[in-house]
This record gives sequence, structure tokens and C-alpha cells, in this order.
Amino acid sequence: MDVPSGSIRDNILPLPHKEPSQTLFMLLQKIVEEGRRFAATADMRISDLSANTPVGTTLAVLERTLKVMSAVQARLHYSMRQEFKLLAAIIRDYLPTEYDYQVDGPEGKGAKQPDYDNVEVIPVSDPNATTLAQRVTQYQAVLQLSATAPQIYDIPELHKRMLAALGVKDIDKLIPVTKEQEPRDPVTENMNLINMKPVKAFIYQDHQAHITVHMAALQDPMLRQQMQQNPMAQQMFAATMAHISEHLAFEYRRRLEQELGVPMPQPNTILPEDFEVQLSRLTAAAAQQLLGKNMLWLFSIFCPMAIGRSRGAHLMHRLFFARGRHISIR
Repeated sequence: MDVPSGSIRDNILPLPHKEPSQTLFMLLQKIVEEGRRFAATADMRISDLSANTPVGTTLAVLERTLKVMSAVQARLHYSMRQEFKLLAAIIRDYLPTEYDYQVDGPEGKGAKQPDYDNVEVIPVSDPNATTLAQRVTQYQAVLQLSATAPQIYDIPELHKRMLAALGVKDIDKLIPVTKEQEPRDPVTENMNLINMKPVKAFIYQDHQAHITVHMAALQDPMLRQQMQQNPMAQQMFAATMAHISEHLAFEYRRRLEQELGVPMPQPNTILPEDFEVQLSRLTAAAAQQLLGKNMLWLFSIFCPMAIGRSRGAHLMHRLFFARGRHISIR
């Protein structure tokens, strides 16, 4: 290398470069900060929430936390749906128009192409629930709502879905499928109630006998003393009273049928409008007759001094055999 004089180092000078501007550096920091804030999950983290935080608040924070991820998930869901439509159209138009096997229906093997015209292939993912935590939080909210009105929810099915969302296997072993109940004698029903097993009343049973056996078990002093030490005593008592109410409802129905003189339609039967109106009028009259009998029976028990024993027995006899005639007490 030819140089004017001296060493090469003294004859080569670097080009002058100015250091980065402070304004440009601040602009870079601002861009990075805005990018992080846009892609950030949330200002409030899930770990900051306490165990007593309402489920609705947790779900709102979680939804805000996963806002960006949910948007990406929704777009992926839409893209996959469009891709499935294209694949279905390609299979319909370019593959053989008949199935390789015999299918049910008048068209037989040639039903393949019409099937693709009538069926839409969609992904099974849920774009509104992107993570396991979000799905579990949603089911927790439903469980809290079910506690306020359990009679309108299918609690076993709700728990099964909750376990499925958690990824638990063998759910049917944890929550057995409810079998169709079969009629049992009242003693077996009492045993099932004590063991917290389901029981059911049937329309043809002797409901008065069942009620007598169940009430005797509730009033048994030895059994009550032993059951007081059971932590599930309140639940057992509630289940027993609910079952007694079933028998009581069927018994009331049987007495109304006696007043009507004819059997009533089976429960939950859909009746024609005119027939239902006529039946309602007849049962209203029968209910008034039954009420009068029950009121006089109650009066004869709690007011023995109002009427003599012989007159009370005479009135009771007339009451139960009058069949709707008006009885006046003088």
C-alpha cells in the first residue's frame, strides 16, 4: 500500500460518525413500551386475586388477560373453518362420487356427493375459551349459579363437564350413571335413605303404609340418637322428607280419584284442551269435598267437647259416606 509518509496507521483515519441522538433513543424506548403494552396481558395479574374474589371478577380479569390470545384464537378458528370448507369442496368435486361401501337410504352408494352438499365441516374448538383456566372459571361461575337454584340444573351433568374440562379420566366411575329406579318396600327405602341412596315413589304403591313406616323411622328414639352423631344427618332428614312428600302427593291424588269415582290420567300426560278444562272443573269440586272431610276430621280430633262422642261418630259416618252432599252441624 502506497502511503505518503510514515506508517500505515498514521495515514488511515476512520470516518466521523455522530453518536445516536437522545431524541431517537427516547423514540425507540417509546415504541418498545407501546408495543409491549399492546401485547401485554393486563395490568392486573391473576396471581394478585385472592381466593375470595367473585368468579365474575376473576372471569373478567382473565378475559382481559387473554384478550390478544383470544383474538388470535378466533382468527385461527375462522381460518380453519374456511380451510375445512375448501377441503370438503375438493373432496366433493374431484374424488369419486360414490362411497366404497353400501349405505342406508334410497340413493345408496351415490349419496356421497349430496351428503357433502348438506353437511358443513367445522372445527370443534371453542374460540371463546382459549385456555384451560378460562374454561374452568366459566364452569365455576355456573356451579355458583346452580347453588342458588339447584332445582333447575342437572347437577351431575354439570360436574361431569367440569371434570371433563379439567381433563379427568374415567368420569363415569367417579360419577356413576343414574339407573332407572325400581319400586322398593318401605323398609328398603328407609335403608337406602340412611345410606344416602336414591329412592322413588310409584303411583300404584300403598302410600299411606309407606308414609307410616317412614314417619316411624323418623320418630324412633334409638335411631334418632344414633343418627344425631352422623354429619350427614340433615341431608338424610331432607331426603326422607322429600320422599315422604312424593308419597303424600300420590296419596292425595288417590283420594281425589275416590271422590271423582274414576281414575285420573297418568301424571305428565298431555291432555286436549277441552278435556283438561272439564277435568279441572271436576277435580275442583272433588277437592272441595275432600277438604270438607279433612276439616271435619280435624275438628272431631281437636274439639272433642264441642260435640259428643256419639254425635261425632255419627257425623264422621255421614261425612265419609255422603259423597258430596252438604252436611250442616246444628
